[in-house]
Amino acid sequence: MRQMLYSNIVIEKLGNLRVPLYVVWSLTYRCNQRCLYCEIWKTKVRELNTKNTFSILDELSSLGTRAICFSGGEPLLRNDLGKIIDYAHKKNISYIDINSNGALVKEKIEEIKGIRTLCLTLDGPEEIHDRLRGEGTYRKVLEAAHIAKKNKIIVYFRTVLTKLNLKYIDNILNLAEKMDITVIFQPVTLSTYGTSRHHNLVASDNELREAIRGLLLRKEKGNVAINSPVEVLRHLIQWPKTKRIHCISEKMFFHLGPDGKFYPCAWGRDLKTIERRDAFKLGVWRALKELPLSNCRGCNNTSSLEFIYRLSPLLKKKFDFDKGPFPASS
Repeated sequence: MRQMLYSNIVIEKLGNLRVPLYVVWSLTYRCNQRCLYCEIWKTKVRELNTKNTFSILDELSSLGTRAICFSGGEPLLRNDLGKIIDYAHKKNISYIDINSNGALVKEKIEEIKGIRTLCLTLDGPEEIHDRLRGEGTYRKVLEAAHIAKKNKIIVYFRTVLTKLNLKYIDNILNLAEKMDITVIFQPVTLSTYGTSRHHNLVASDNELREAIRGLLLRKEKGNVAINSPVEVLRHLIQWPKTKRIHCISEKMFFHLGPDGKFYPCAWGRDLKTIERRDAFKLGVWRALKELPLSNCRGCNNTSSLEFIYRLSPLLKKKFDFDKGPFPASS
């Protein structure tokens, strides 16, 4: 299903490389959890109201957007989320995903049951997950996964790799296999997400590479719970000593904030420092046209890497990574 989506949207708009085919839209920076590696909830911005959100959806649809991931913060805190999802469907934006911590899924399932996928953060067994994200949050994730699957929503787990959970990867994979769910493993950002302040949850380079090397070996042996392709895992092992891949952020894949401002990518950066363009004031087309390039040196954002990898053959581009030997084991 996922490959079919990518094929359809790329073939449809292959000739125009600055079209928002896929948009990750943070509907809010508010959050009902206080994760140790994230302080995006401290970022105060004006949120677009329902009417203005619809207005941007109108423009996105007319420009060819076919897939949106509603994110945050915690997007389920938006009281109008169900209306936004319904309106997106009416505008022929057929593929709608949500990133969530899972705490409100049971309460909001009727509003979100029309989405395609739900990505839930699962950071380890109960003790570790709750330590990172708050007491009782682990059980909420499992409850959310069961409810979503019961309502025919595809579920993914996202595990943020920190020094606290590297030794629990098998635990996570075993649970995912039992639940027939795949896992996206994401190295934690060096700084607290959304800020420039460093935290103490980053594993050493050797520890992280060994953990990802283990994932690669499991993947090569046929582990079906690991979502990333082999090529992406190889890239992550070698990060940051990799070539700059052909990134489609800035071309087909864009990020949109709660205030209606576009930015090419925010991975690993202080949200306050990112240059943006206001889609509500300028219009989506002009905002994208004037949006500056991010000029980053590369990426270890697993979700973005997976997206780029699956699109690369359709764009006649190669998912390029350093083919030299893996870094030596510690």
